[in-house]
Amino acid sequence: MKLILLLTLFVLTLLFYNIFSNQTTEISKEKISVPKPAVKKPLKSFTSSKEKISVPKPAVKKPLKSFTSSKEKKMLDSIAKHSVKIGNGTQKSVYIFVDPLCKFSRKLITNIIDNSLLQKENTYYILLHRLKKYDSDKLMAYILETDDKLSNLEEVMVYGEPFELDDFNPNPNTLKALKEIAQVGDSLDMKLRPYIISFEKGSKYCMVSEGEASCIEDF
Repeated sequence: MKLILLLTLFVLTLLFYNIFSNQTTEISKEKISVPKPAVKKPLKSFTSSKEKISVPKPAVKKPLKSFTSSKEKKMLDSIAKHSVKIGNGTQKSVYIFVDPLCKFSRKLITNIIDNSLLQKENTYYILLHRLKKYDSDKLMAYILETDDKLSNLEEVMVYGEPFELDDFNPNPNTLKALKEIAQVGDSLDMKLRPYIISFEKGSKYCMVSEGEASCIEDF
């Protein structure tokens, strides 16, 4: 009887052992999927030429051209008598070539006429020299052909009064004056208006600007 009980216990023990072994094996085979922690990516470093961010550079004011003034001053002095003079200051002598139909020339002349302080500091010599794209010959002659040139200049370039010049015939002396101005202007190879040449008192150099002048205080 005892032998039968021992055998029964032995068989039961083997049975439970086999069941437990199989379950352990199955569990070991089933891997538990554990999510990996998120990895923080390093910030991207822009090192290649394609990835570089283009930052616009601040606007830089272009320097004025400067050259020895003796030759230019002699040429300008020879036509100063044909200019429209504004101001009587001694700090600078400023020669300005303008076309009365050029909007930038008009703007500059208006700024000078409206600024009494500049007129006290400097003397401005306004020289009428047409741009090829404008038919302003008669208008320039009209400005010069009077004893009060400044009033005519202001009338035309500041107030922009309409003019009927079909019946106007310029005086030969006026045309000669305009021709002399044009010869000096062409020798300076100017392309735009206004064309400004500024001579500061006591300096052997002059400063030149061509085209729209945003800061007349520079001259």
